[in-house]
Amino acid sequence: MSGSNLESWVAGFEESAEEAGTEFDPSVADALDRSMVETSDNGDGTVAVSFMGEDAGISMVQGEDGKWYVDSAGLI
Repeated sequence: MSGSNLESWVAGFEESAEEAGTEFDPSVADALDRSMVETSDNGDGTVAVSFMGEDAGISMVQGEDGKWYVDSAGLI
């Protein structure tokens, strides 16, 4: 994720954190590394995402453009 997509995601995350009564510290993202994220095939065209060995509670699906996106259908 980059550019305006990233900015929109951060803004949405900050808004959700405010609604939950927590504060989002963007500097936390500096400590994150791709090696902390793992995926595994769900067998249905999606992949499960785990973060540092813990289930992240999200799946990703490959778009027609070949890029992977959070499967928002699983978030509803």
